[in-house]
Amino acid sequence: MAGQLWYLSEQLVTLALFDNDLDNNTKDKMVLAMKEREGEKKPHKRATVDIKLIKEKSLVDFTTKKSKIFFNNLHLPQDFLEYPADQWKHQPSFSAPKSFVSTLAVTNDHAERAIALVEHFSGHLTKDEQQLQFVLSVVAEHRKKCPDARKQTLLGNNE
Repeated sequence: MAGQLWYLSEQLVTLALFDNDLDNNTKDKMVLAMKEREGEKKPHKRATVDIKLIKEKSLVDFTTKKSKIFFNNLHLPQDFLEYPADQWKHQPSFSAPKSFVSTLAVTNDHAERAIALVEHFSGHLTKDEQQLQFVLSVVAEHRKKCPDARKQTLLGNNE
């Protein structure tokens, strides 16, 4: 059985290089893969991995020469990649991509699933667009009142 990793592609894996929690050894291996490993001729939008093998995979396995497209498409410097990862913060070419990546808005997987759910069931709930919008506004209002599923929130205890 294969699973799709919605958040991972040859280009998006490059974002991990800017994660402070990722060890420098892995970052160095990813850079090496960017120099040596060929990507697929027709890459998938999302990586597909056999679920049984997922524990054996690392970010390095998804990194290829095509991972550098991230820098090219966004016109970001990549000279810092010529140095070991533990020296990147001292490289002038590192600050621009690091700043850019830190300002990226993260897409919430839950939000994506909610949209897919609405798209799937929208025809089943109602055929009337106005009623659908009303249902969505009720859900949004409910989420404001109950942002989490904790008992304290539902009972109104703000301790």
